[in-house]
Amino acid sequence: MNRKEKELFLALCTLCNPPRARLERLLLEGCATAGVLGLLFAHRVAGVACDVLRRTALSELAGPEFYRALCGALLLGEKRSEEYLGCLGFLAGELEACGVPYALLDGACLCGRCPGARRVPDRVEVLVRPGDLGRVSTRLQLAGFRQGRLQNGRFVSAARQQIPGYRQPEGGAVSFVRETRLPFFPALEVCLSAPVSSSSGDSAALCSILARTGSVPVGNGAVSARVPEPTDCLLDLCARLYRTATALPLIRQGQDMPLERYCEVCLLLRDWEKTDLRRALHRAQELGLRTALLYCLHGVDVFFGVPALRGLPLAPGEARALLEVSDPAAHRRWRYREADPVRRFFAPDRLSLLQEVPA
Repeated sequence: MNRKEKELFLALCTLCNPPRARLERLLLEGCATAGVLGLLFAHRVAGVACDVLRRTALSELAGPEFYRALCGALLLGEKRSEEYLGCLGFLAGELEACGVPYALLDGACLCGRCPGARRVPDRVEVLVRPGDLGRVSTRLQLAGFRQGRLQNGRFVSAARQQIPGYRQPEGGAVSFVRETRLPFFPALEVCLSAPVSSSSGDSAALCSILARTGSVPVGNGAVSARVPEPTDCLLDLCARLYRTATALPLIRQGQDMPLERYCEVCLLLRDWEKTDLRRALHRAQELGLRTALLYCLHGVDVFFGVPALRGLPLAPGEARALLEVSDPAAHRRWRYREADPVRRFFAPDRLSLLQEVPA
């Protein structure tokens, strides 16, 4: 892809305040190529691009084949989202019937807060207390769930596997799957996560998030689900994105910079004021997630031009910490020589941009 094609790609992913003049210029210059289209699909943001073209009234300039492909992705995403929300309503009903504290995490926590989110998660992650894990598991099994996971769309009766070297959040986790027989969302996978203690790393953050939740309507609106309050929702998304972006095994596989997750962070931030961000930084400091939050705010700023990070104070060494990558299994660290996230994103081999940090 050339420079203008890359510029068009990022402009099509800018959900908040799309740069209409830039989009129009690039589309008139014929930059809506197959390479741009393929990258939009590869990063699961084709529906986002279609939404941006519609809102800027520039769909005709994109060309019929280019725009038709994006419309198909958006339509499929809307159908999957509708069925997914219905499944969330069913799940929320079962969780509420348990009468225990819980919180929907990851993409599910966007329900009712970011209706423009186009990514439909492949599974639902539910945070519960360790002592309630057995009770919730039993309830799900009585509701037709089977213990196991989905692999390439097929049920596998096994414990959740991890990517070697990829640091998962601390705590216990067990997955369940229930067939839905829906055309666009045929199976619902639920992962129950329980922090093993309230004093260790990620577990402390999860315990604190569980203590501060609110209700949002899901499904047809007849059922409410418990989700983290907005600041904690943002921090949960940032923590996941940061773990993904800084794990060497995922960098090797080219799965370390999922742009759709940056889009979600951008959606959450669209109505925030500078004071809201300062509160988020204070909360992140409490939970040990300050670096994760700064990393994501910097990415949103660079990718989409959202000035979330500008003017916020950085402690000495924090700018350097945003460039670090780890391999937990080998207890080794690396640092990017390239500081620009956009250049790293488009680099054909991000491993070549890393330099090992001496122990």
